[in-house]
Amino acid sequence: MIDFFKRNELVRRGLASGKLRRRRARYEVLRGLEYSWGMKGVLFAAFIAGLALLIFSGNQPEPTKNFVIALLFFLIALMMLWINQPRTFSQNSRILLVFGVMLVQLALTKCWRSQNLSTSFAAAVSFDCKPTWRNCSLPSHLHRSC
Repeated sequence: MIDFFKRNELVRRGLASGKLRRRRARYEVLRGLEYSWGMKGVLFAAFIAGLALLIFSGNQPEPTKNFVIALLFFLIALMMLWINQPRTFSQNSRILLVFGVMLVQLALTKCWRSQNLSTSFAAAVSFDCKPTWRNCSLPSHLHRSC
């Protein structure tokens, strides 16, 4: 506020121009990146490139067919996001979060399947669903008698 009065005094004396320089907002560049369509395109292209890298790096038969199918799924997911979640689709940081998490999950799944961890995981974890009442901390009158 004091700068305003100082400036008006300088203008009145003729020592300063009445025009002001346009000041850029503090986060104008970040806001431009957040909502720009070019950055959306870069994010989508990066997701497609990551998807292609995951599909074509394996030994599966017909990787091109699998890539086209994955691309169709990506386009459907993109349209569903655009129609059902327009606020999420408008912000590039949210798009990066959604598709980044999907790409990380796909990469982890591919690593898990390529290392054949499914057999060692099933052997390491036993899915025994029988209740054990000995380790239960219930009072004795609530235990079932066999």
